[in-house]
Parts: sequence; structure tokens; C-alpha cells
Amino acid sequence: TATDIGLSVNITPTATNSIIHIICNTYILLHRDWSNVGAGIFFHRTISSSGSIIYTPEKATSTTSGGAKEFGAAHSNNQAGGNQSDDLQARTRLITEFYDTTHNTTSEITYKAQGAVSDDDRSGFATFHDSDAYGVLTVTEIAA
Repeated sequence: TATDIGLSVNITPTATNSIIHIICNTYILLHRDWSNVGAGIFFHRTISSSGSIIYTPEKATSTTSGGAKEFGAAHSNNQAGGNQSDDLQARTRLITEFYDTTHNTTSEITYKAQGAVSDDDRSGFATFHDSDAYGVLTVTEIAA
């Protein structure tokens, strides 16, 4: 399930057929304990109080070295060796972009970045732009 990660931005398009380019640049701290962990960014759009997710990251088409199919950023326990019961962490930057071509409005649009951990995980979890990192959500209107 995707949840808000604290990044949102508003834009009012000048044309109904313009393209909105959305970019999320964030750091993700991946935690795992005897599991593989992957995380991804989703984009949520709200127009006139009606909202829905307009972008969902695709899962990898092949398995990671640890055997799980992950989306976005992934951290595998395959290289840990020995005692793998420790909480291992990896921080990575994840840049996600999407072109919204279906907004069909000149009313204000709110875009939110949401994050989720892949459903292949057992005890792994992710922290999006924690206190040591940052995240940026940028939108740009492109004339059609």
C-alpha cells in the first residue's frame, strides 16, 4: 500500500491538452533482516477533490540476486553471508519520473509522491527521505 512521504506540489495548467512532467528525487533508506527489500515511488493526482494514483512502478521482470522481484530500489541479503540476522541498511537515491497526459483540466492539480515497499518482503521496510536526506517533487507544464 502506498502512503504519503511528505512531498506534494500544486500546478494550474494553462491548457487542457498540455503535458505535466513529474519528477521525484528522493533518498530511501532500505532496512532488512533476513529478507530482500525493495521500494518504489507512486504518483497521486487530485483535481477538484477527486484523487487517484496515476503512476505505479512496475516490478522487475527478473529476480534480484536474492530471489525476490522488486520495484524501484532493491537491497538483497544474498551478499551478506554468514549470520544474516542483523538489521542491514542501504541508502540509495531513487529518481522517478512520469508524464501526465490525461489531466484534461485548467483547474489546479495537486500531485503527491507516495512510497511503498514491495509485497515480496517479509521483515524489510523503507524510510523515505529520513532526517539525513531530502526529497524533491517537481512538476513542469509542457505545451502540447
